[in-house]
Amino acid sequence: STLGLSLAIGILIDDAIIVIENIHRHLAMGKSGAEAAKDATSEIGLAVFATTLTLMAVFVPVAFMEGIVGRFFYQFGLTVAIAVGISLFVAFTIAPMLSARLLKPGEYEPNNKILKKWSHAIDHQLTRLDNFYKSVLDWSLANRAKVLVGALLIFLSSFVLLRFVPVAFFPKEDRGEFTVNYTLPEGTSIDGTSEKAFVMIDAIQKFPGVRQVITALAAGADKKPNTARIYVQMIDKHERSFSQADLIARMRKELAPQFAVNGAEVSLTEQAGGGGNRSEPIQYIFQSDNWPQLVAFTEKMKTDIPKLIPGTTDVNTTRPKDTAEYRIVIDQARAADLGITTAQTGAALRALYEGDKISDIVSNGKTVDVRLRIADIDRVGPTDLSGITLKNARGEQISLTSIAEIKLMNSPSTIERFNRQRQITFVSNFTGKDLGKAASTIDEYVAKNMPKEVSINRAGQTEMMVDAVKAILKALTLAILLVYMILCAQYESYLAPLVIMASIPLSLTGAFGSLLLTGQVMSIYTMIGIILLMGLVTKNGILLIDSTIQNMNAGKSVHDALMTAGPLRLRPILMTTFAAGGGMIPIAIGHGVGGEARSPMGVAVIGGLLLSTLLTLVVVPCLFSVAEDMQQWFANRRGKNKAHKVKSPSEIAGQKAH
Repeated sequence: STLGLSLAIGILIDDAIIVIENIHRHLAMGKSGAEAAKDATSEIGLAVFATTLTLMAVFVPVAFMEGIVGRFFYQFGLTVAIAVGISLFVAFTIAPMLSARLLKPGEYEPNNKILKKWSHAIDHQLTRLDNFYKSVLDWSLANRAKVLVGALLIFLSSFVLLRFVPVAFFPKEDRGEFTVNYTLPEGTSIDGTSEKAFVMIDAIQKFPGVRQVITALAAGADKKPNTARIYVQMIDKHERSFSQADLIARMRKELAPQFAVNGAEVSLTEQAGGGGNRSEPIQYIFQSDNWPQLVAFTEKMKTDIPKLIPGTTDVNTTRPKDTAEYRIVIDQARAADLGITTAQTGAALRALYEGDKISDIVSNGKTVDVRLRIADIDRVGPTDLSGITLKNARGEQISLTSIAEIKLMNSPSTIERFNRQRQITFVSNFTGKDLGKAASTIDEYVAKNMPKEVSINRAGQTEMMVDAVKAILKALTLAILLVYMILCAQYESYLAPLVIMASIPLSLTGAFGSLLLTGQVMSIYTMIGIILLMGLVTKNGILLIDSTIQNMNAGKSVHDALMTAGPLRLRPILMTTFAAGGGMIPIAIGHGVGGEARSPMGVAVIGGLLLSTLLTLVVVPCLFSVAEDMQQWFANRRGKNKAHKVKSPSEIAGQKAH
């Protein structure tokens, strides 16, 4: 919701800008304040209402997207939609009322000499801009084919630019916190893990920029005693000269030679990550009934992927390592003769080695279990097992070795299964920018090398990225349909809305180009920014076409109507564009915690808005002119003298009122 409010700062004043600018124009005609406010608001009112509805229509689908992206942007979408709706109410009530009371008829002349000088200078430059735009618009209407072909090439270039823009679910953020994962060999006790972990903590605290560390032993869903997670918190960004990524890279380089020895493993990940108990951004789950083949493929993949994809680090698999264990194989016939059951044997061994809870005590407000089991000295090796006796129903003590064979074997400590198939998860951290390209490379590798008996599922950020793109594409499609239906209802035409919405694809080139120039990534924030662009650039087209239709219905030709409407709406279009773009500058700069994630959104909106506005002022009039000619041509073919008359929202509302 806070992001939504910061995003809406520049948008909320758009409606008021359009209304007040039109009131100022009517005041310049010599009308009184009340008359100018009434006439100007009536003239532009329903066009402004249409622009606001289109913007709200863009954000409502965002609020109701599916999956994790939907939960993440629910408050964001509703906040912006409601805020924009309130801004429309202010533009239609408070803005005209204050304008009628505070603004004076005629041209505004400041009393202060400096302000007067600046006002004249700005008016002079705006007049020059109006004249320049008139000449550009006149040339464009005389060379419509060249303009439209150029616009098509600019749109097609967006697909070329997109190929070079890095893709990631979330941009990398410098939050000043990350995790060091320390895995010791299977069979290591929790006391041994604790001892080794504290040695690593001492080494970590010697690195510059480390504020504090928090250690969790036997962390994760499996609660393995040989694992430790060390959460590292850094000092604030403004207090250090290096980034979080720099420190992670340095620790990875210096900790591994010291601690990743004798079967131990060290990996470093950012705090935010994938689902489950893993945090690596790259996760692929492989399943098969052919265990040797599954192991061979994932081990080969672990060797090949770092060579194929620069930036992959801490590459590993979840294949459980074999650990030594004593396996007790019971002779069922012999045990039955002696009156001992398998369940009885298992329960006795569990009680002796794991212990049975017999009571609990309360110490310092904490409840502690009291468990009864044999002493540690009596459960060291196979000789201790062979000395265990079991009591049968007749009260006889039966030696364990008389009914079972004790074998020393190696076997995996855990077995992962899904749908009764064994599975291994391939995991990797990624220090590069383009996670999407890395995922595509892995997909190509898997398609070429994965055995037929093995199946694959994505996990981590790669899975979330695919789901996010699907959800956002659905929201984008729904937003386009809603905008089109709103415009069709406003103009009672199927063609005029298409002309207005032609500015939408033109904004993509500006968005992708700005991302490429600034080195930003295409993330879910960027995609939401592109959806926002749809509403913003459509507003410009509505203002331009609405005024053109009013001029045509007043008796002007298509060319004259466009030549009148263009310069008339140039100033409010530029003012709203600069207001919305200016409101995005703090987001684009990306200051503060998490600013790196929001920055691509601001950059994409600013770039797309600026380029689309410039092209809208030229391309939309040319496209409208071509559309009118086509309508007239079809009307002539049908034997009619005049094509269907497109109405402005103001005229439609007036007819309905009568």
